[in-house]
Amino acid sequence: EITGDTFAYPYWRLYRQYNETFDIWDFDDRGTINSVHEFLRSLGVRWYFPGELGTIIPQHDSIPLPKVNKVVHPDFPMRAMFFFNANTYPEVFLWQTRLGLNYPYDLLGLAQVCHGTKFITMRDEMKQAHPEIFRLTATGRATDHKKGQGSPCISSPLFYEKHRNFARAMFDHFQSPMLSLDVSDGFGPCLCELCEGTTQLERGIDGSLSEHVWGYVDRLARDLHETHPDHKVSGLSYGRYRNPPEGIEKLGPNVTLVYCQHRNAFGDPEIRKKFVERRNAWLEILTSKSFYTFDFHLLNKPESAWAGVPAYFPRQIAEDLRSLKGVALGDFISVGYPAHPDRYPWDALAVDHLNDYVTARYYWDAEQDYDTLLDEYYRDLYGPASDEMKAYVEYCSENWRNMLSQVEPIARSQQLLQTANEAAGDSIYGQRI
Repeated sequence: EITGDTFAYPYWRLYRQYNETFDIWDFDDRGTINSVHEFLRSLGVRWYFPGELGTIIPQHDSIPLPKVNKVVHPDFPMRAMFFFNANTYPEVFLWQTRLGLNYPYDLLGLAQVCHGTKFITMRDEMKQAHPEIFRLTATGRATDHKKGQGSPCISSPLFYEKHRNFARAMFDHFQSPMLSLDVSDGFGPCLCELCEGTTQLERGIDGSLSEHVWGYVDRLARDLHETHPDHKVSGLSYGRYRNPPEGIEKLGPNVTLVYCQHRNAFGDPEIRKKFVERRNAWLEILTSKSFYTFDFHLLNKPESAWAGVPAYFPRQIAEDLRSLKGVALGDFISVGYPAHPDRYPWDALAVDHLNDYVTARYYWDAEQDYDTLLDEYYRDLYGPASDEMKAYVEYCSENWRNMLSQVEPIARSQQLLQTANEAAGDSIYGQRI
């Protein structure tokens, strides 16, 4: 009734972003609870990972009532970590809150911030009535792409018309401040006649579809800007359209860029240099300067080949977020967390909690001293084994990428961990190790 068409409802999963235990939505403003947590931090309280074991509460003979009139502006207005399935587990959800994370709906809206075309292509009615608006592959139209989400042919005039109508309804009826115009996850070449010549293999895997995808996003963005100048749209630097298009001198004034990257690879200076150069090239053509980063802490998902590998990269996180201060409005992190953590012999956050913790602290203060932050972490969490755990984490940070193919770094890391265990003994510090 709202759109006059058979689009998928973009808010059908909104209920998952509510936690019954604490009566908190992901989108709730959190100024009061952040101030409480900041006061507790001033007393030495720390939350390094979920639950009592990861919480540090120093003893005090007395606690003075706070006498402060203080305004804190975090360095990144948007500080989002998506812990898959974590809303089911109160301790994990509470930890997210204590880290000072947020999801500012007034900037981003409530709909998914990526792969927005799926809401046009998901419904069976659309697939049956208009198969021609779907991407043509070697096996037929991509109506079942990504578990039925579908993948569009963005050369189709009919798809463009429907996408525009959907966007206008999102702005008019739902008052969405921003809307993802991004194509389907895993988007690839279309083999139909309309898309002939749109793939540029000479631009490599990161740019072979940049002109095609970003030409479409920019055209639709400018069309929407004429009718809805107060609303923004977004696209991803991702997959085959990760590199900026060469044929667009400046993107439309309403275009927000969500820049996908992998800080876990930034231990290699050449890889980091490549991502930074690409980032700077995007900023050159981004008229709005509305820029967000999207990163991935997914190595310890149970289905990942890296599950169980001590993949620490906190220093790379700190350096990158420091470089993004004043450039990015915020940061998304996808964090791997199993739907049923009790079924696995390791904790998904056993290692990754440090990556997440450092990320969250640098969201608030990107200029803080890294060594001071980490020394406090080792001292608080590991006590008599602080030096040994520092040696373990720093060794793994330098060598975890080799642990799927080389025995020596695995053996050495286990030896360092055993040394830390012996130093901690039968204590809470040993339990944490």
